[in-house]
Amino acid sequence: MKTKSIFILLSCLISCNRANTARESAMQTVQLLENEKQLGDISNNKLVELEVKFQNSYGNDVSIDNFQGSCGCTDIKMVSKAIKAKSTARVSVVYDPKEDVGETKKKVVFRLSNGQLLLYTFTANVIKE
Repeated sequence: MKTKSIFILLSCLISCNRANTARESAMQTVQLLENEKQLGDISNNKLVELEVKFQNSYGNDVSIDNFQGSCGCTDIKMVSKAIKAKSTARVSVVYDPKEDVGETKKKVVFRLSNGQLLLYTFTANVIKE
């Protein structure tokens, strides 16, 4: 009897988890048009500006609440934090490679007003000059 009760409880938990995952997938309304960029060889004495494009295919406006880079070497330039419904938006990621040498991989996580987290990654071979 206990085994049957445990089995029923586990089945309910798995079913609830699947429902939550489906709801979370439905919330994934905004996506990055390109989530990874390879820069190749770059100089460590020059700022690099990358354009990040967001696509909002949902019927509601969403905004970029904040962002977090993997180091202090990345910054974001935004004209507007809004990503209008059924449209695209762009922000610039500015990378300062002065402290890096050799192969490097950087990440920027964007937190949106709908709770989404979007990850943008870029790699480079930084050459000291």
